[in-house]
Amino acid sequence: MTTSSNKKAYLGIGDHKGGLGHWTLQRITAILLIPLSLLFLFTFIANFGNGHAAMLQSYSQPWNAIVAILFFAIVFYHLAIGLEAVIDDYIPDPHQHKLILRLSNMFCRAMSVIAVLSVLKILFST
Repeated sequence: MTTSSNKKAYLGIGDHKGGLGHWTLQRITAILLIPLSLLFLFTFIANFGNGHAAMLQSYSQPWNAIVAILFFAIVFYHLAIGLEAVIDDYIPDPHQHKLILRLSNMFCRAMSVIAVLSVLKILFST
């Protein structure tokens, strides 16, 4: 192992597995999002215009809540994988790369947790 490879390992950059795993996960999450998006949009559009109470009543049903939770969790995971690919391709500076990658992962995780907890609050409070 050379000094440059030690530095890359320390900084968390470089070709770890060739990207095949991320490519495969990106495709799997995209395929999963097709039916989940349709189900989520169907439950959302079915109550659109009926008011806040109707929307809360809809997502207090277990099936609709499960669909929403899966949708949000997979959307933000798919987003994190996609952002990582873009950051890997377009941010050449190792320090900026590491910082931006960590910030984007923190953002995706935080948004996923907020969305899932919001749906759970609706599910268990009504």
